[in-house]
Amino acid sequence: MVNDTAGNLEATRLATLSGQLLTAENERKYLQAQLEAAKKERDPFSIPDVNTSARVEKLRDRISALKEKRDALLIVYTPEWPEVRKIDAQLKGLEAELDKAPSEIVTSIQRKYEAAVSRENLLQRSYEQQKGTTTQQTRDQIDLLAMSQELETNRQILNTLLQRQREFQVTNGDRSNEVSIATYSRLPRSPIGPQRFRNIFVAFLLSLVTGIGLAFLLDFLDDTVKSVDDVDRYLHLPALALIPSSRDRGRLIGIGGAPPGPAPADTTALAMISDARSPIAESYRHLRTSLLLSSAGQPPKTILVTSSQPSEGKTTTAINTAFMLAQTGAEVLIIDCDLRRPRLHAHFGVPNTKGLTNWLSGETDIDSLMQTYPQQGNLKFLTSGPVPPNPAELLGSDEMRKLLTLLTDRFAHVVIDSPPAISFTDASILSTMVDGVVLVVHGGRSSRAVVRRAKQQLLDVGAHIFGVVLNNVKVETQDYYYSGYYSASDYAEGDNPEGVPGQTAGTQ
Repeated sequence: MVNDTAGNLEATRLATLSGQLLTAENERKYLQAQLEAAKKERDPFSIPDVNTSARVEKLRDRISALKEKRDALLIVYTPEWPEVRKIDAQLKGLEAELDKAPSEIVTSIQRKYEAAVSRENLLQRSYEQQKGTTTQQTRDQIDLLAMSQELETNRQILNTLLQRQREFQVTNGDRSNEVSIATYSRLPRSPIGPQRFRNIFVAFLLSLVTGIGLAFLLDFLDDTVKSVDDVDRYLHLPALALIPSSRDRGRLIGIGGAPPGPAPADTTALAMISDARSPIAESYRHLRTSLLLSSAGQPPKTILVTSSQPSEGKTTTAINTAFMLAQTGAEVLIIDCDLRRPRLHAHFGVPNTKGLTNWLSGETDIDSLMQTYPQQGNLKFLTSGPVPPNPAELLGSDEMRKLLTLLTDRFAHVVIDSPPAISFTDASILSTMVDGVVLVVHGGRSSRAVVRRAKQQLLDVGAHIFGVVLNNVKVETQDYYYSGYYSASDYAEGDNPEGVPGQTAGTQ
């Protein structure tokens, strides 16, 4: 058995080396064909490996992007502009690197071919050596098989002789049988087997205890902010408002018995409060009231809305806050200061060709850059404009401070949408120019440590934080039962027959 196993092992090794040798030979032939074809090509960029090279594709993409950026700058500036000259220098370096790429790829193919030849030679020697070992072992196995057959024949003859000897002894023996039964066996009266009910009960108890322990463990490991109590306990900041998630909107409206409003035709931020009786609209009115009462003496004029990380709903909160403030009759302006990923123009459905960056770049007519929201005449918005290469420098410039001073004199409230505080320094820069900051936190997703770090980052630069807006919270039905019933019955009694949001703002 040992010899058979050893023979199988040697044969397996020989077969493995044969397959590897065949693969290495095919790989060497393939690389040789590639190398010969590459050397025959007059145009190095027509070589297939050069065309499919990720590095060449990346260099071409970067050159194309720089050329597009240069063409865009040449529309406004001359070729001697520092930024244009900088792009020209970058293009020169990238084009030189692109010219060297084909020769480097051909050299790489040459190295691979040489490595394939060396590997094929090594496998050839190993195959010949293993072939000799396997052949010798096969001969030894044949000799061993012949010896084993002879030994088996001799063993059978010996067993036959021993059997005949025992039969002869039994026949000639004169001793009586001394075997006797000491205890007779008894048949069982009932089936014997495992105790199924006890095992099922023990398994049920173990699974119940395990499930409860796992639930407590998951709750202990969950460090996200989910409720107003978490905001007060872990962040030590006031909770300005709690915005329910949009999928709970229809369920919460139906609590008060009021018929649901018509579904909005779009998915913009303002579509969330198209129904004035919805809990979402009521939550934003509560946020408006909290902001108006957040400062002693007079309401805040400049409000910065930011979050700790992306996709927490800061743009939606900023737009709806500005809309609710405009419903009080005050002149309100919302500015998109997210110069890295602007979204304000998409929610209002306007192009982003001109905006804040045009003013910061030297344009002086601010009225031509601002636009009015048609459904609310006293609500104006200023989009970001073309995305600049240096957002932080523009937002921290003296022109930005002058713009906020100018707009503060013209508008009762200025709401600013900024990038996340953790990812970029834009929010920290803008927080030093405004009256206060509203920190938006995504309920059930934002980590407490990340939100605390964003809070500390704002406090380190001297920002005044009004509080936290807990957004997209999965609320239970009983949590909003009273508010949904109150707002639905309030509008149903005729206080706002037109359904215009904000006419009952004074009741907040």
